[in-house]
Amino acid sequence: MITALATIAPAPLSVTGTSTAANKTYDATNAATVTGGTLSGVLTADIGKVGLTQSGTFASPNAGTNIQVTATDTLGAGTSGANASANYVLSSQPVITALATITPASLTVLGKTVADNIVYDGTPDVLLSGGVLNGVLPSDIGKVTMNQQGNFISYYVGTAIPVIASNTLSGGQFENASANYRIIQQPIVQGTANISAAPLTVDGLISALNKTYDGTNAATFKGSYLSGILTQDISNILLNQLGLFASANVGSNIQVFPAMTLSGSAAGNYLIIQPNGTYRATISPISTPNADTLPILNPINNNTILDNMSGSIMQTDQIRVSKIYEYPTNLDQNKFFSNDDIRGLVTSEAEQNDISDEGF
Repeated sequence: MITALATIAPAPLSVTGTSTAANKTYDATNAATVTGGTLSGVLTADIGKVGLTQSGTFASPNAGTNIQVTATDTLGAGTSGANASANYVLSSQPVITALATITPASLTVLGKTVADNIVYDGTPDVLLSGGVLNGVLPSDIGKVTMNQQGNFISYYVGTAIPVIASNTLSGGQFENASANYRIIQQPIVQGTANISAAPLTVDGLISALNKTYDGTNAATFKGSYLSGILTQDISNILLNQLGLFASANVGSNIQVFPAMTLSGSAAGNYLIIQPNGTYRATISPISTPNADTLPILNPINNNTILDNMSGSIMQTDQIRVSKIYEYPTNLDQNKFFSNDDIRGLVTSEAEQNDISDEGF
């Protein structure tokens, strides 16, 4: 009588053919789908009673390309419904040589997206609000954040400017799973937004300039410069140091109010803040010359003298008129006439006495 027990070991099976892993969309797991393998070694009596279930594991569950997959095939019931798989064992897993890809999962933006008004900053960037991210997997809640931002179609100062959304993703409070997702369609920004002028201040050792009376209260300053210009606009904006006298009349210690302006191609993007100091200057009277201080004149077109003039301008024995009694209508101090020419034109003895040689 045989009393010792014996063991029937499962028969070994192998997987032949080329097993490959399928690409997939990110699902927060590292499960992979494998196909292409064929079970080899099943006994004839068990054909249809043993089946091969192919599967695999990605080396990383995160989105990426060229990810290694390891086969994790198992045995199960066959096509007949009978299950003889317990009588077999896979001697080894197939080697998956081809790498696979996990593509980012798609997200959408729900809600009403609107743009904020901004102050000119030299860029088209603008913040958006109102959108809600939709489609994040439960396991990634708190790991993905949407940055609501957009771009003005024009980044110069203006009103009712259309905005195009360009939302991005980043990490959340706990981890960063943003690389596993993508926004498949940017929302349409509702309405428009405004870009207002950026303020500029006037600094420096500012002072108002004195002037001679000209009938206006226009004034000029010196020593001022602008603060707050964006680097890209420095060469495209100019400060006009202008102001207004409190009175246009002659006087001293007159208060002058800044009325400075901007010019240049970038001027429309800025708003000047006038300096708030107290400035004073003087308006001087216009200086009027008297007869004794008039310049040496040549009365070439003076009708009183030239009506009877004849002959040409002499190059020798030349004189200049040092004093006349009728101011000429056209002056030229660089032409000379002979004594005889001049004396022949003067009508009174007194006027002749005013003509003298100057030694030329």
